[in-house]
Amino acid sequence: MKRQRMEKGGYYTVEAVFIVTICIWVLMAILYSGLYVHDRMVVISEMNQKLAEKFQRGDGEGTLEWQDEARQSIANKLMLMRIKKIKVKKGALSAEMAVTYDLPISLRGIKSLFGGGRQYMSLAVAREIVNPVKYKWDYDILTGKGGR
Repeated sequence: MKRQRMEKGGYYTVEAVFIVTICIWVLMAILYSGLYVHDRMVVISEMNQKLAEKFQRGDGEGTLEWQDEARQSIANKLMLMRIKKIKVKKGALSAEMAVTYDLPISLRGIKSLFGGGRQYMSLAVAREIVNPVKYKWDYDILTGKGGR
């Protein structure tokens, strides 16, 4: 009688090992995905804010010093991502900021889930510099419709 109980106890231990291992993997995937989503939202928000601060006021071009300062400012708010470089392009009517980043995750399955097997990923945000109200105001003044 005692032997049968001991043998069954071994089965439960082996099953528990498999179940706990799977649960740990699932829990890690959920935690990493939460951190990844947080970091993506922070990067997109910060890029929009930096573009608005720099180009909506007409401060000029995005110099290398400004890009490095923006990279450092964004990197300080992240939990998982590592920012590699920032590239800013300013056109006549819009400005675009692209960020290249890396995920320092040693678990290949989770890393490939987020990055699709690529070493470096990127995010880009474009912002229009056009201020239609200002242009309409200027047009009305130039054509004589704006003065009373």
